[in-house]
Amino acid sequence: MKTFLSGIFLIGIAVVAAAAGPPPMNAGKWQITMQTITPVMTDPSVTTVCISPDDAAALSAPKTPPNADCQVASAGLSAQSTLDYTIACGKAKVNSSAHFAYSGDHFEGTLTVTPADGHPIVQKISGVRIDTCPVPVAVPAPH
Repeated sequence: MKTFLSGIFLIGIAVVAAAAGPPPMNAGKWQITMQTITPVMTDPSVTTVCISPDDAAALSAPKTPPNADCQVASAGLSAQSTLDYTIACGKAKVNSSAHFAYSGDHFEGTLTVTPADGHPIVQKISGVRIDTCPVPVAVPAPH
C-alpha cells in the first residue's frame, strides 16, 4: 500500500499540463518526506528527486487512461498554488483524495486513501527544495 500511496503522489508532481503565472514550485533537487499518520503512524520516509523546469511550471493532478479502473474524479490547481484532486477506483473499491499547498521552495500536503473496508490511510507529505539538479554530461557517441 505504501508503494501505491507513493506512486499516486509522485505521479501528481510529475505530470505536466499548462499553468499560468509563476510556477507553484521551483525546479531543482527536492527532499520529500512522506509519513503515514493513520491507521498506524510510521517513521518518515525521505527521498530526493529532481524536478525539471517543465514539470515545476506545469503542476497538475495525475492523468488516467479513459478505460482504467481508477479515474480522476475532480482536480484543480488554484491561483493560490493549491492542488486538490480525487481519484475513484470502481473495481478496486478505493477512493483517494489529495490536498497540496505549494510555495516556491517548499510544499505540504495530505493524501488520504480509503479502501473498501472504510478505514482511511492518511499520509502527510512535505517537500523542500535543497539544491539545483546536476547538469547531465553529454557522452560522445561511439565511432
